[in-house]
Amino acid sequence: MSPLVIKSKTTQDTEFVRTLLTAQFVTTSIVRKGEIHDVINDNGYIAYYNGQQSGLLTYLLHKDTVEVTSLISLIPAQGIGTALIEEVKKVAINEDKKNIWLITTNDNISGIEFYKKRGFYVKNVYKNAVEQSRKIKPEIPLTGLENLPITDEIELELAIEHPYYKVQ
Repeated sequence: MSPLVIKSKTTQDTEFVRTLLTAQFVTTSIVRKGEIHDVINDNGYIAYYNGQQSGLLTYLLHKDTVEVTSLISLIPAQGIGTALIEEVKKVAINEDKKNIWLITTNDNISGIEFYKKRGFYVKNVYKNAVEQSRKIKPEIPLTGLENLPITDEIELELAIEHPYYKVQ
């Protein structure tokens, strides 16, 4: 049996989700494209690695798309992020969505590489968008990963190719 199991997020996971989100984003809210959104009640998946809660992916369903609102893996290089992305791809297929998209920031170089290796492409770069985001959410730091200034929002997208059948 694989040490990695993915389960749908439930209300029993709320405290774990809150802890992960606040550790990653200071609050449970994110800002993207000039709008604030509280991720705590989004649909999602929890990854369990060797029985321990080890990852989280949250998402929103839009008319034609699925938006990934958070992806956090506590144990690198164990396939947790990839498995969570695979689950949300199933959602997109089963819900007949055209693509999956997300927003990250320019400092998240390893995250951008992660997504690109999984078929996402950079759709848009919103130059200096984080300056406006800080007006909405002042907790956004000036510098981030690798001590890089956080300035731009990067939109990544994955086109969904629909099979003739739904995915289990």
